[in-house]
Amino acid sequence: MGEPENGSEWVGQEAPELVCSGQWLNSKPLTLQGLKGTVVLLDFLSYSCVNCIRTFPFLNQWYERYREQGLEIIGIHTPEFEFEKDAGNLEAALKTHGLRFPVMQDNDYLTWKAFHNNYWPRKFLLDRTGKIVYDHVGEGAYGETEKKMRELLEVKGRGLTGKPAGQSLFAGLSEPLTGELYVGYARGIIGNIEGYEPDHEIEYAEPEYREDGIVYVKGTWMSRAQYMHHSRDTQGRNDFAWVRYTGRSANAVMGPAYGKRFTVFLEVDGHPLKKSEAGLDVSFDERGRSFVEVRQPRMYGLVGGGMPLGGHELKLVCDSREFCLYTFTFGL
Repeated sequence: MGEPENGSEWVGQEAPELVCSGQWLNSKPLTLQGLKGTVVLLDFLSYSCVNCIRTFPFLNQWYERYREQGLEIIGIHTPEFEFEKDAGNLEAALKTHGLRFPVMQDNDYLTWKAFHNNYWPRKFLLDRTGKIVYDHVGEGAYGETEKKMRELLEVKGRGLTGKPAGQSLFAGLSEPLTGELYVGYARGIIGNIEGYEPDHEIEYAEPEYREDGIVYVKGTWMSRAQYMHHSRDTQGRNDFAWVRYTGRSANAVMGPAYGKRFTVFLEVDGHPLKKSEAGLDVSFDERGRSFVEVRQPRMYGLVGGGMPLGGHELKLVCDSREFCLYTFTFGL
């Protein structure tokens, strides 16, 4: 994902001022001008972005360890989806992930545009004069980021990260890891021959042939710009969304259309998940069937790290007209 770091257009430049479009959470409103004299880490994030979520433990540790030594972390929450603009949803997500540093809503993308940004997550490290000295796109480089942070703070001793790297996580993976799959018509691809008919209901037949890395659905669905909506209540769990992916773990951003919770049953490779394969949000009923209860719009962990690395078929079965499906993401 992206280059910046050494070749960033921003390194050596003064950071643009923050422009809030929404609310500040965990803090009163802050300005970069008012924070001069402080080392500042700016983090562009979206609370349903899996790549962002994987960075949260590092942000929490850095904030806990270095804030008394002159570090301020500011999360710039630029929403990827419409539901993320809601301050209540964002506040709930901050509590879920234990994020205690200040977070500013950037609902109108004003700060995002000022930084010419195109990525979630992206980190900018500012020195005490307000100049950008480090720019990193995506996950990873935690040791490098912390090293630069500690240099600016003039902290000595042992850091939290920077342990020697072991064997590559990609070892033994014969095909590329499946990338993020958007489901809505604005950025997605639907594999069914019926295709998208924007903002209209379509009865989708079960496809005879399915390609890897493409989302398919069966049943009555309405295509929206950001998601697909299963738009009728059914019985018998005959309607589903399906994807074949390469990787180990799988997540989906889902939410209720009308605010009522609903249940999605999960199958991988033709059978319910085993407990050792289940993601963080999966439960099991008395018959051993794996399911997720969706109460609010967010990312849900479906398949966990216990799944063997390779190609898999994931099926989401749901009878509810509440079911809205936004994205799939996959990991190792």
